[in-house]
Amino acid sequence: MNRYSFTAAVAALSLASGAAFAQTADQMVVKLGDLNLGTPQGSAVALKRIDNAATQFCGGDLSRDIGRRLEQQKCASQMTAQAVTKLNVLQASTGAHPSIIVASRTAR
Repeated sequence: MNRYSFTAAVAALSLASGAAFAQTADQMVVKLGDLNLGTPQGSAVALKRIDNAATQFCGGDLSRDIGRRLEQQKCASQMTAQAVTKLNVLQASTGAHPSIIVASRTAR
């Protein structure tokens, strides 16, 4: 695969995964409506989307500053836990698979 094909493939993958979540200043939104959460594969993709959204929400690439890096990792861990907990509660209470999950910075 030449360099241009590889770059195009990475760009397409980034666009596809980027469409799976959105965010505002205080809320992280993860779209899951296209997944079958009743399968191991669907659950794995959902968790990956939640992890990616949390990483982006909390600052994207890890900072070189150790204090900032620890803050970003703590934020991402808290946002991931909040989104997974919310997903589990919604599935248990309704029996349905929610199409989006919202985690909030203020709910931590």
